[in-house]
Amino acid sequence: MANKYYFGEDLTVFYHYREDSEPSTDSPTIYLFEDMPTRAEASAGTGAIKTISSWSDSERDFAKKFTVTAVSDPDATSSNRLEDYFLAINYTLQASGDTVTDIQEIFIERPIGNTSSLNVNVRDIIAVESQIYNDLDEGFIESKIEQAINEMKLELKKQGYEFDKVKNKHDLKLPVIYKTIAEISLSQLTGLGDDNDVRNDKYEAKFLKAMKYLEIQYDRDGDGDVDLKAKPKRNFAYNIV
Repeated sequence: MANKYYFGEDLTVFYHYREDSEPSTDSPTIYLFEDMPTRAEASAGTGAIKTISSWSDSERDFAKKFTVTAVSDPDATSSNRLEDYFLAINYTLQASGDTVTDIQEIFIERPIGNTSSLNVNVRDIIAVESQIYNDLDEGFIESKIEQAINEMKLELKKQGYEFDKVKNKHDLKLPVIYKTIAEISLSQLTGLGDDNDVRNDKYEAKFLKAMKYLEIQYDRDGDGDVDLKAKPKRNFAYNIV
């Protein structure tokens, strides 16, 4: 469930199941929670803020598609970009008739237009990957955020772009979050193949993918208007269009 979701808009969710765990034709029961539910709450829907009772086949392999009606922003004045929610997906299996209760975390974003600033804080990092920070000092995480931003600036400079002239800096936020988590994981690595090694590979790949599809909006002449857009090529080389 890697789609982007925004407050105030219906959420189209793709649920991927294992090839050997095809759902039956019975209707599912799906709940949306603001906080992580227990297994019993996930099954019964206790405390849920939304209920969904249908889905359809998806064009994607081994996936169902369903819609969650728009979620209102719980704090429109918040400076945090993301809020986490939990989907409890209950359905029966085609082969055995057993009931599956699958709890998955999703993130809903506040829709913010292009902005000339790039703000990433500790809470942004923890919102995406909370499990690894229980014993880490906030100052350490902040240093890794700064490191990731500096690497981003250096990469842009290599491609001939001045960071200050990039108009959609906010679109760099997610790549910076991914890069920060990768760098933190790398710094905590104790051996090849451990959890931090796996996490580093995962978020480095997410960072590279985010950069691959990034479009730079650039104020080439410094007059405040976007006068150049650039789409990425291999190795983050940007092609003027």
